[in-house]
Amino acid sequence: QPSLGEPYISTGSLYLCLEAFLPLGLPADAPFWKDAPADWTARKVWAGQDLPNDHAVDI
Repeated sequence: QPSLGEPYISTGSLYLCLEAFLPLGLPADAPFWKDAPADWTARKVWAGQDLPNDHAVDI
């Protein structure tokens, strides 16, 4: 169903595909590399944790 996909964000989008490599640009001493691994949202929800509602950030 190609008409359901957004033209600016789809599996063919190079920008979206390359997003996985963004952390490689962080310095070696960044918290991303140094801190202990943290559970992601889906794991927290399935573990029964109560999470705040997700909403847009007002900049």
